[in-house]
Amino acid sequence: MLINELNSEISALEEEIIELTNRIDEFGSYMEELQEDCSSYDDDIKELNKFIDTQTRNTNLLFERTKDAPKRAYLSVFEIGYDVAETKVGNLILAINSIEPYLDGYKVDINIGNPNNATFNGLELDVICIAKDRVGDPETHLISVTDTISAGSWNSVEFMIPGLSFDNLGYLNIQATSDLVSLY
Repeated sequence: MLINELNSEISALEEEIIELTNRIDEFGSYMEELQEDCSSYDDDIKELNKFIDTQTRNTNLLFERTKDAPKRAYLSVFEIGYDVAETKVGNLILAINSIEPYLDGYKVDINIGNPNNATFNGLELDVICIAKDRVGDPETHLISVTDTISAGSWNSVEFMIPGLSFDNLGYLNIQATSDLVSLY
């Protein structure tokens, strides 16, 4: 009888071993599926890291260019508004009148408000173009304005931004400089 009980116990243990082995196999399959699922996120993570690197570079570029420079006007193509650009001799108020695709770039019409008592005899505009989705590197264009920026008034100025590498312009970051000023 003792042998029968032992054989019965051994059979029960063998069944339990088989069940545990099956569960281990199922767990192994689950782990493989989980690893496959996780590896499918690798491309997403790489893309996200690439986006973060681009944004970090853009932020650092803008910070380096502006940390010691006079304040730049930051204008959105999508919103009506204005911003102030500092010069050595006084502030200028900039606002976008219109912006439209033109040839391989954009035609920009801005109002430059000159609240000073001095007339600017031309300006240099350092224009940083930023994509609407802020993806990609900003592009810088130096624009020479030969128009007189009259004191105490709004002055309309048109210029071209040629050959942008993106077709979804969203923001202009503008610094104005001039060494030619007249007082009347």
